[in-house]
Amino acid sequence: MAEEKILEQILSIVQDLKQGQKELNDKVNNIQLDFCKLDREVAENHKEIKTAIAEVKDEVKEIRKDLTNVEIITSSNWNDIAKLKAVK
Repeated sequence: MAEEKILEQILSIVQDLKQGQKELNDKVNNIQLDFCKLDREVAENHKEIKTAIAEVKDEVKEIRKDLTNVEIITSSNWNDIAKLKAVK
């Protein structure tokens, strides 16, 4: 009789351990799913950031070209002004 009770307790403990292991496995699986989602989001954000940086670089290049043109035109205008002053 005592052996049956001990056996039942051992089986109960084993069942509890199996249930605990199942719950842990479920939690690990959920964590892995969450991690995969986050990893995809990070990858998408990384792509968007790279695209935005490329666009900003292109815009800065265009602004530099425009600024160079403004400097050239301004220089030309100063030359024209100097010539006009010399004619007086």
